[in-house]
Amino acid sequence: MSSRRLVRSGKTSFTIAMPIDWVRQYDLDAGDEVQIHEVPDGSLSIHPPLKADVSVPAREKRVILIDELSEIEVRNEVLIAYVQGSGLISLEGGEVSSRASRLTSIIQEFIGLAVIEQGPEFILVKDFFVLDQDTIPFSVVRKMSYINRSVFDSLKESFSQSLSKGTLYEVEQLVRQNTRLRSVVQKSGVSLLASPSQMRAHNQDSIFLMKLPQYANGFARIGEQLHEIAETLFVLDYDASEAVFVKKLFSRVHSAHQEVLEAIINSKDVVLKNFLSRADTLDRSLSDAAGKLSDALYGRLIALLWALHVNLRELAFVAVF
Repeated sequence: MSSRRLVRSGKTSFTIAMPIDWVRQYDLDAGDEVQIHEVPDGSLSIHPPLKADVSVPAREKRVILIDELSEIEVRNEVLIAYVQGSGLISLEGGEVSSRASRLTSIIQEFIGLAVIEQGPEFILVKDFFVLDQDTIPFSVVRKMSYINRSVFDSLKESFSQSLSKGTLYEVEQLVRQNTRLRSVVQKSGVSLLASPSQMRAHNQDSIFLMKLPQYANGFARIGEQLHEIAETLFVLDYDASEAVFVKKLFSRVHSAHQEVLEAIINSKDVVLKNFLSRADTLDRSLSDAAGKLSDALYGRLIALLWALHVNLRELAFVAVF
């Protein structure tokens, strides 16, 4: 990665000088157009133009015939192509025109994919994903962990002040981001395992690398549960008699969650083993509470916390063993 200074060009524009090696690699010259894409974290990604006379080997292009496929099936096909590193993905069929909006939404779920050409019966997608220090599996999993911990902190505060619509929307967006990041972990993990030199360059251990998709899946599931918890908190009656009792259990699960995710990211096996030794006690407390609560919403909240705690146990077990 190199740094470039912005140079003012006119009253409202700025320019940067492109690395000469990159310009030569793609045979570019003054006046040629490059493609600029804004990625989810707010940074810009610059790519050479896709030239019409450049053929793409069959193994790098995946054609997906979308007619009669459900939205879930299309998403799964795109995910497979994405993880396997297809340079181009072409969605084709007579239903493309009528389903264009939803198909484009599916593409937007995957970091690095962008529509570069579209017609009545096809949508051509290019993969601009780059494997670097920010997209290797561990970096992405660490980001997922941070997102979940931040979300849980926000939800914990709602017992002092009711959950706002703004906070609920922020939680939804963060959880959606974690779902997208899960796909990045799968994709970058496959890329690294297929290239020992890349693994060495990014200092990735193969044993640890194989655990990261499990962490990503677990963090994504927990994120979805946190979203459900947020939706429940949004309509909860905070003046109910059971509020104080449930708040204490909520705090215990929150503490366990923060402790486990931080320990997984920092490989603190002793902390994880201590958590596993205490987990039965919290499980029993949640189970007992589920049987005592008369308010349906508080019962749902406890059930969600219990399911989240089960996921924490599974993740801790994977990390330690």
